[in-house]
Amino acid sequence: ALWQLSAEARACFWQSFNTATLRFDQALQANTAGETLAVIADIDDTLVDGVMYTADVLQDGEWTNAAFGASLASEACLPLPGAVEFMNYVVDKGGVVFYVTNRDPSLREVTYSSMRKMGFPMADEKHVFIRETGMASSKESRRANIEKDYKVVLVLGDNLEDFADLFPVKQGNDVRRNAVDDIRDEWGRRFIMFPNAVYGDWEKAIYRYDKTKT
Repeated sequence: ALWQLSAEARACFWQSFNTATLRFDQALQANTAGETLAVIADIDDTLVDGVMYTADVLQDGEWTNAAFGASLASEACLPLPGAVEFMNYVVDKGGVVFYVTNRDPSLREVTYSSMRKMGFPMADEKHVFIRETGMASSKESRRANIEKDYKVVLVLGDNLEDFADLFPVKQGNDVRRNAVDDIRDEWGRRFIMFPNAVYGDWEKAIYRYDKTKT
């Protein structure tokens, strides 16, 4: 959590959103067919800073949807550097933004309200894809639904699962690293990765998702 609060982490967020802006501009210039361009983004620790709540969990030892929802509604819920500006830039240029999150359905309304309060555009039922009850953590089907109607030119996230189902946690870090290398040309182009040294599938992959070892 301390690293997530560092000036270096802040620089990484600005760098990522600057890169995303550059890539979106390039996609606009190449869009001679006049298609509607879309950006898909994860929410927590990609657009919205969750480090303060994570720090509370590390201190108190318990994560609950009720407490998380209260944190989202509080003044401590803040956007990450460059996030609001970038998402509004996309919309101002005629693009569409979608938020694909694994937040619980009970957090749907507070997600809409907190995102709007922070200044994020299109924070509504049509553009926010929550992980519904019984749905797997994979975001593949939700991304596919968006891609039916829009040309997705950028995907933003802080976890490999935010981008594609190519990085199996149960097969360990060696397999996941190789999978990252296999699509090396996507990073910084269509896929924009954000730093998160606090939590993520990288933790689970160390023990191949054997929760008895964590």
